[in-house]
This record gives sequence, structure tokens and C-alpha cells, in this order.
Amino acid sequence: MPRAVGLLIAFLLGFWANLAQVATLRLYLGLFYGTEIHLGLFLGLWLAGVSAGGALAGWRPWTTRAVLAMMGLAPVAVLAVAVAGLLAMPAQSGTFLPTLPVVLFLAAVVLPLAIPVGMVLPAILRDSGAELGRAYGVEALGGFAGGALLSWGLGGTAPAALTLAVLPVVPLTAWLAGVRVGRLLPGLLAVVWAPLVAWGFPGLAQAWEARVWEHFHPGYRLADTLETPYQRIQVGEYQGQRSLYANGTFAAAWPDAARAEERAHAFMTVLPDPRRVLILGVPTPDLVAEFLKYRGVEVTVADLDTMVLRYLLGEQGGGSPGAESRPGLDPIPGHGATASGKSGWPAGGFPRTHPGSDLRGNGCSSPSAGLPSPSSAWSGGSGTLSSPTTLPAGGDSRESDRPGRLLPAPFVLREEDPRAFVRDHPGAFDGILVLPADPTTLVGNRLFTREAFAEMAAALATGGVLCVSVAGAENYLGPELETVILSTHRALVPSFAEVFAVPGEQISFWAARTPGVLATDPQVLGARLEARGIPTGSFLPLSFSNLLQPFRVDEVQGWLRRDVEVADNTDAHPRAFLRQLLLWDIFSGSQMSTAIRGAERLGMGVALPLLLGAALLLGLALWLSGPRRGRIGLLAAGVAVSGGGGLLAEIILLLMYQSRQGAMFQMVALFFGLYMLGLSTGAHLGRAWGFATPGRLRVLKVSQFGMVAACLALLRFPAWHTGPVIGAAVFLVAFLDGIEFPAVDAILKGWGMAPGRSAGLLIFSDNFGALWVGLASGIWLLPVLGMPGSLYLLAAALLLNVLGLLGFPLPLNRKGHFPGLGSEASLSHKGN
Repeated sequence: MPRAVGLLIAFLLGFWANLAQVATLRLYLGLFYGTEIHLGLFLGLWLAGVSAGGALAGWRPWTTRAVLAMMGLAPVAVLAVAVAGLLAMPAQSGTFLPTLPVVLFLAAVVLPLAIPVGMVLPAILRDSGAELGRAYGVEALGGFAGGALLSWGLGGTAPAALTLAVLPVVPLTAWLAGVRVGRLLPGLLAVVWAPLVAWGFPGLAQAWEARVWEHFHPGYRLADTLETPYQRIQVGEYQGQRSLYANGTFAAAWPDAARAEERAHAFMTVLPDPRRVLILGVPTPDLVAEFLKYRGVEVTVADLDTMVLRYLLGEQGGGSPGAESRPGLDPIPGHGATASGKSGWPAGGFPRTHPGSDLRGNGCSSPSAGLPSPSSAWSGGSGTLSSPTTLPAGGDSRESDRPGRLLPAPFVLREEDPRAFVRDHPGAFDGILVLPADPTTLVGNRLFTREAFAEMAAALATGGVLCVSVAGAENYLGPELETVILSTHRALVPSFAEVFAVPGEQISFWAARTPGVLATDPQVLGARLEARGIPTGSFLPLSFSNLLQPFRVDEVQGWLRRDVEVADNTDAHPRAFLRQLLLWDIFSGSQMSTAIRGAERLGMGVALPLLLGAALLLGLALWLSGPRRGRIGLLAAGVAVSGGGGLLAEIILLLMYQSRQGAMFQMVALFFGLYMLGLSTGAHLGRAWGFATPGRLRVLKVSQFGMVAACLALLRFPAWHTGPVIGAAVFLVAFLDGIEFPAVDAILKGWGMAPGRSAGLLIFSDNFGALWVGLASGIWLLPVLGMPGSLYLLAAALLLNVLGLLGFPLPLNRKGHFPGLGSEASLSHKGN
């Protein structure tokens, strides 16, 4: 195979690898609830597959033709395995799935795609004779192209299953370019495959989805599926009643008139003079209807995924902004188009029938997982909303003309990140209602941190009030719920002069900027509600006497006064999320509480001695293995440290962006691509600069301390957490990793190691280090050590690596370089 053809194949397969990784992640997170544990499992299994592929290719020669065949068959096989695996899972309607079947399912869909990725470079090297550094650089450019296509060309909304179904076109094209025999069938398939998928796959995907839905939700009919840029929405129907599921998890049911009235009118009544009110999150139609009863009050809803609200109001997809809708409790039959083109809600209401409890309180949660958009698990997506959109209020004109009917107020819809929106509107609102209840993921946690509450306080007018809720009844709080409530309360106190806990099915907090604003007397609040003349069915002025019974209030206050140590919940150290992992473990029956509590005890005081002990044991093992094997092992260990450190720094940088800018869904593929581009650039410059000398290799390792210092500095300046700055930092992390590998590869070659075997060893080492970081990131590194602690631990690992290299002897030639530097360079196949 000519070298130029080998480089072309490397580019195409790098493109394939990025698309396969992101599509599989979207498929996975679109099917399951997806805490950061599940994200870590995905990263760990993907990197384990790439590592295994590198080891396999280094141990036994594989041809490019064999690898292309594997990459062509794998996406189709994964789709079939996904359907069969889902149908084999236990159907547990109303509860979370335990971890073991989810892990087995994930392994079945990830490993067939990831293993060939690790085998690509060794195979191309053997068949084409191309230099490894150049081949990987071109492959990394292909990965960047795939990320750019997903982020810019497709807007982050490429259907996951459809993307996987089309992927065989890429290796088929590569086959035509690089294989001289047996081209007829691959050529025909390359021409007809994409049109064939476009023609037949949508119907097949709908049939699969209906079958999987029936398995997990027996007795419910799948009424509609809505794909947004942020999550996958399904609506189930049971005897004319409907429930909404986001990414496979129950999110809301409506109408629930009693709860909607209590949520809306208790909040509005505590506001002394509401004129402008902000809702963070997506409310259900019955909650919208209650807010629209307030004349002269401008109600603004801020959320990234406003398509869900448009769907709930019967205006999904391409409905024109401002088109009339009827969000009340008696929808017009056939009004509006749904995601599938069907008519809107039937006449009458749909009470809650789902066996689980709605922890979100008349609100659909924002995207749940912290990374790429789980936007399209089976079928195609929809367009996005313009921003802002003003929706008419109060139902149709016939209703508003009735005697005693209040005139509607404007209802403004803003497609923006909630935290970014409040930062941009200081002192603008008389009240802010946070709909998502509980920091169930790191994404959700960003609305419950000390920094988030400070931003919300700044967005309130002088007499403004914030309302935020967490799950838990005042008469029973286990240690998990207790610490979540205490964490929320203590995060509120620094930014608000008054904080009052309201008992109930959800414990709500009313927080005022200035003292003397909060009215907590039931008689005062009841009189205020009665004076405003808001028509209600179940929530009456006397309801405040029941809601604020003295013994219930005292019980909540007793919990808040308890002397329990609770760490601050901040953007850089999301402590509250750890408590949610324990609750998830209880609900799912995964029996991981021992591991989670054990991880919680591994603070820096324990982690640093463990790291030192592991380094000493590794050093002893390398010393006993002999000079040659010991040196090879030391270099491989350094590559593993760089691989794990690079992934950790990348995760932290992405979470910085997410905490400041909101969900990163559309940007994540681009960030992955920038990482690949950094590896490619570092590899080329590393070859040119000749880092295969003892001094330069040590300088490179020391320079990685600068990368850690830059990340720590970024943590202190949230205003810098913009797309260009974070993208540049991601590129820098990968650039330093990329420089190291040509030097290590040159050293290994100089000791007589074959290029393919050297590539396999480096791919294995790099991804082996990264997979453990991926597994530990969600359960230990981020919630326990936090972002700063994780970076300090990385700095300690780099220091130990430098100390190991101080006495490292490299035989040099007369020019001061190790023989073989100019011929081939090695890179890790990380990220894809």
C-alpha cells in the first residue's frame, strides 16, 4: 500500500472514530438516566477498548483490510446488539435500572467500536510503511473534521442511531482507496449504503423504539418522541393519560392541578409586589396556566431546551413564534403539531398515573448528563427556537372575554442558559423560581452551588425573593437527604439576608435579598392571596395555614440547626452531587453505597500517600524486571500518567465551560476534535524539535506542571470560561501530550522494538492510564477531591514521573540524539 494511501485511510478512520464515539455516547445517554457514574463508565470502557485494541495489534499483526472490515461491520452489529440488549434487560417501570445490566449493555455496544480504533495505526504502519507520527497526525485531523462536522455542520443534533447506521460508508470508501482486490462489492455498497439507510432506517428505527418502549413500559402506549438538541423526550399514554420521560427517566406528568396551584401561588404570594418574575427550567402546561392568571406580571422562562415547552404547549418544532396556543388545563383537540406530525393533546386533562414520584415539581428538568447531547437515540431531530419568544397568555379569546376572567400577561420564553441569563440581568426580577429539584447530576448541581445562588441574588430587585426546592419530607430525613438540604441552605445563607424553609413533599427555601421582606405568617399570606383575587380550585388562602403549621416549620428548622458537618457545594467542588449518587444507589438497588462511601473517605490526606505508595511499588517492580524492561516500563508509565492527566484536565476544562456557559452539548464534539488537533500538532513539532534526549524529555514533563497551573488559574477567573479560552486550553493539554510520544517511540525503536509493537504499547499505555481516570472521575475525583484537588493530585503524579526520569540514562549518538528519532514517531490514540 502506498504511503499516501495509508495516510488517506488514516484520515478517514480518524473521522469515523470521532463520529462513532460521540454517536455511541449519545445513544447511551439518550436511553438511560446518565449520572456522571455512567459517563465515567462510558469513558472507561471506550478507553479500555482502545487500549485492548492497541495491545492486540502490538501482540499479533493485523492487516488494514481486516481492520476496515471490522470497522464496517461494527456499527451495524452494535445497533442490533443494542436492541437485543435492551430487550434482555429487566423491565423495572418506575425505578432505576441497577448498574450491572447497564454496564453489560454498555460493554456490548462500546467495545466492538473501540477495539478496532486501537488497531488502526499499527495495521496502517505495517501495510504502508508510513511514519507513525505522520499517520497519527493525519488521523487526528480526521477526528477534528468529524468533531467540526458534528458541532458546526449538524449543530450537535445528529441522530445517534442514524449516524451509526451510516458510518459503514467511511470504511467502505477507505477499502476502495487502499485494497486492490475485492473492490466490486465494497464499491457497490459504498454507493448504495447511504441512500438505502435513508430510505429504510427511519421505519425500522420506529419499530425498534416501539418494541423497546413496550418492554420497559408495559401497558403504556408510546404517543410521541421529541428529539431536541439537548435530550430525548418520549410521551407515554395510559388510558388517555400521559407522562413525559426525558432520556428514559420519568420527568413530569400533567395536569396535576393541586400541585401546580400550590407551587405557583405559594411562590407568587410571598412576593410583595410581583411585576417581573423569572422561571428557571421548563414548566408543565398546568403550571404555566397558573402563572398566566396574574395580570400585569411579566413571566419569563429561561432554559436552553425550550423546544420541550413548545411541545407541551402544542407548538413543537416549526411553529411560528407568537402563534396562539392554549396552555391551560383543557387543551383544544387537534391543536398544534407534535414531533411526529400527529394532532395535539386530546380534550380533557391527563392526571399523573406513573408509579414514581415527580421530584421536579411541575417542571421538566434540563439536560441531565454533563457531556454530549443525547439528542437523538433512534430517530431524527427537530429545529431550534429563536430567542426570545413571547407567547400569548390565558388561553383563547373566548375564555379571556368571560366575566371575571383576568386579562393575560405576557409570557416570554428565552432560549438561554439559566445562569448566563441571570448574570446578564442584574436587579431585574421581583422573584425567581428554580424548577429543577435536587442536584441530580453535575449539570443540575450547577443551579445549587454557592456561586449560582450569588448570581441569582444579584438578579433580584431589592425586595426580590428566590424560591428553590429539594426533595425530602420534614418528618423523615435520612443522612443523604439531610446533607442535601443542609448543603442547599448553607449555600443560600451567604447571599441572602433572610432564608426560610417551607415544609412539604418537597422542602422549599424562600430567600430574600434584604431583611424584613419575607412574610411567613399564614394569615398575612392568606390575606395577600385573597386580596389579589386569583381564581384557584384547590389552593385557597387557608392553605397557608396547613402549609406552614408551626410544628412542621419547627421540625424543618430543627433539621437545619443540627450540628452536622457539610462541605460547601461550589462550582469547583460539587459536594452535593455525591449525596445524589447515594440516593441513586438506593433507588436503583445497585449496592454501590459501600464503594461510594469508601471513595468519600479518600480525601487528599489519603490519596497522596496512596499515590506515593503505588509509585514506590511500581519503581520496585521496574527495578526488579531488569535494565531494558525497567526502562521500557518507566517510559510506558510516563505515557500512562500523561494519558490519564490529559483526560482529567480535559474533563475539568469542559466542566468549567459547562458551569459558566451551560450545557456543552453542541460544543463537545468540537472540543474532542481540538484535543485530537492538539495531539497531531504536538506530534509533528515534537519530531521536529527532537525531544528524545534526557534533558528535553524532563523539560517536557516539567512543562506539564505549567498546564496544571494554567487550569488552576482558570478556576479562579470564571469570566474566562468562554469557548475560545477553554478550546485553547484543551488544545494546549493535548499539544503537550502529543510532543511526548515521538520521543518515547524513538527510544523504543532504538532498543530494537518494531514500529507496530511500539505503537501498540503506547496506545495501550496511554489509554490504560486514561480509562482509570474516566472511571474515577464521577464517583471520586470530582465530587470528593473537587477540581482543584484533582489538579493537585495530577501535579503530584507528574512530580513523581519527573523524579523517576532524573536518573534515566539514554544512550545518545554523536549529535546528542537517540538513534532513530528522525524516522518514525509514536502517538497515543487517545480521545477516539
